Amino acid sequence: MIATQVPQQESTLDPWLEGSEAECWPLIAEAAKEVGAFVSAVREIFGAEAAARAAEYWIEFAETVSLPAVEGRTNWRKLTIMASCRLAADTIFGGESREVMLERQHRRSH
Repeated sequence: MIATQVPQQESTLDPWLEGSEAECWPLIAEAAKEVGAFVSAVREIFGAEAAARAAEYWIEFAETVSLPAVEGRTNWRKLTIMASCRLAADTIFGGESREVMLERQHRRSH
């Protein structure tokens, strides 16, 4: 269970946090719950290496993607879907981007 008490210490997450820290803790807890469930599922099905990549991708998207709110809540699931797609692309394309694969196929066909 997530504690509802907000620590009275200085945050190390600034300047990522906007507004009062008390308002941000629920968002952080929601994000942690989502990424934790995602990484656990990936670890269970595909192993620790894939889980580490999944976490890396999820965090990368969290830092770079603007998330629309759904019913007034942050849509963390969108990050999970994006990270899942990237992990699948790694599996399908052997870690190369789709663009690199398409370029290689184009060169071979000419």
